[in-house]
Amino acid sequence: MKNKIFDLLQPRHIYSGSTGLGHVYMPTSLLTTGSRLLQAGYEVSLFDENIRPYRGTAQNLGINLLGSPYVPVVKDRLHTLSQQNIFLGGQVVNGLTSNQRQQLFGSVYNGNDDEILKSVLGIESLPSPYKTSLIPMYERIPDQDMKKYLEKEFSFFVSQGCKFACKFCAAIRTQKDALGTVTKVTEVYRDFDIMEQDLSYLLGRARTLGVSHIDIYMSNLDVFQSPVQLGKFADTVIKVRSNIPEIQVTLRALATIDSFLNCAEKHPDVITKLVQAGYTTTGFGIDGGAPEVWRKVGKAHNFSSKDNDPAKKSIEALRISKEVFGITPEILMVFGHPDVDTVDSMQSAVDFTHAMVDLYGAVPRPHIAKNLIPGNDHWMNPANQAEVQMFIQEPWLFQALDFCALATEYTHGNKDFAKLVNKYYLAICNIEGNTTQPIYPIELTNKQVTLSGIQNMLAVNLNRFDR
Repeated sequence: MKNKIFDLLQPRHIYSGSTGLGHVYMPTSLLTTGSRLLQAGYEVSLFDENIRPYRGTAQNLGINLLGSPYVPVVKDRLHTLSQQNIFLGGQVVNGLTSNQRQQLFGSVYNGNDDEILKSVLGIESLPSPYKTSLIPMYERIPDQDMKKYLEKEFSFFVSQGCKFACKFCAAIRTQKDALGTVTKVTEVYRDFDIMEQDLSYLLGRARTLGVSHIDIYMSNLDVFQSPVQLGKFADTVIKVRSNIPEIQVTLRALATIDSFLNCAEKHPDVITKLVQAGYTTTGFGIDGGAPEVWRKVGKAHNFSSKDNDPAKKSIEALRISKEVFGITPEILMVFGHPDVDTVDSMQSAVDFTHAMVDLYGAVPRPHIAKNLIPGNDHWMNPANQAEVQMFIQEPWLFQALDFCALATEYTHGNKDFAKLVNKYYLAICNIEGNTTQPIYPIELTNKQVTLSGIQNMLAVNLNRFDR
């Protein structure tokens, strides 16, 4: 049994101090992996370094690489580990070529690849994540840790996949079957019976631990994209809540303008049911202030060329959200796109945000677009490989790819444009109700990363967490 032990590690948040609690957030993707490995016959343990240091000795270790800023954190952490088989998982890993992964992390495996997991671990088959309950892993979380997770907002795995292809997004867009046939990714929901079981367990555990209210962030990339399935999920939540009525539940998710308007027109009952289930907030992907920007970044669905006002669709979506359904709209504004945005388009983004806050009580959530995200179009373009290699050679530069981080010369091409982007980004951050904490990127000395630069960046960003 010794070789069939698998540890799962959530590294400490990059902006946490070295002691005390870090950014405590339930690592749902690790729990999903753990439950699948349990079914395959492995003994699995979860370790979260935001709660306590990891000192495990299992031969097999899986590490969650949550986003680009974690690249240097995980790289440094690997130097202190001696496990025989180390697997890295997370969206960033899928965006790296095997050669890039080798340059950054050495001899590690792609933990996102089921075929690699089965081969290295000697597993014949792994259950689908869409048909896997997380309860076996929830049960392994000690009460003191579970209480911390449930007292914070946590992600609940509802669906994955999106039919849209926004160019700054690194979400997987195509998949290849065993015969090599490539198909476009669409939204896929988890098994509804399993979601009901998992939600019932979480609400029951919350009741036992004295947690009276839980906040759920739905995993959907575009929550209104599949109305029929969304309606079934709403029914599931309503049923679970009726069985454990003493626990309050609130839900929020991301959405495109297009999918919301389509759902509001053709399936308004679905949105009404979702609100009944506890849904309160939608993060609408506005992501720009002008048609030419939306066209170039793959968000032409945000406007209609027939409208005199290009913002008409967005305004209508926010109005309907607030006035018809009572859902708070968040303005998810990823902007400052290199080689795309202008002073006028960024000013329009600021003006739009101000207006929507005043009219519909919208919540500003600004972010700065970064061309270079592992796996996105810019990263994969052969013409940009010199730029990519700069980041591979200087892993701390990945910290600046945080979408909350201010623009820099090395993320936006030149200092003047970066300064303009930061001006408009901070203007939205200063609007009342904003939830984004600006992150300060690592500064270079003579175009080099230095120890003092790393230390200064970590100090100024201490405890600046998103949510």
